[in-house]
Amino acid sequence: MPQVSEGKRGPKARWRRKKPSPVTIIHVNQQTIRQNQKREKPAPVISVKQGQNNTYGHEVEIHGPCRVVYRRDKPKPYGARVWIETLFGVEVFTQNLE
Repeated sequence: MPQVSEGKRGPKARWRRKKPSPVTIIHVNQQTIRQNQKREKPAPVISVKQGQNNTYGHEVEIHGPCRVVYRRDKPKPYGARVWIETLFGVEVFTQNLE
């Protein structure tokens, strides 16, 4: 592999940079809340979306700052108008009801 020395002119090298971590979006599903009124065993209503992964749970703990976003005119593709965004770790808890 060739050795690349840092130049004194021109733009900085841009290869091998880390991609920024995707924003984690937390959304509460209203339709599932309504369906849980009729069920004996409630389904998880909180959806945590990180990149392509989607995790469901009953409780969420956010390890760092976050922000609540309300966009009436530009909802998410899945219909959410209010959601929570964070760049930090999120822990999802699910109740084990038997």
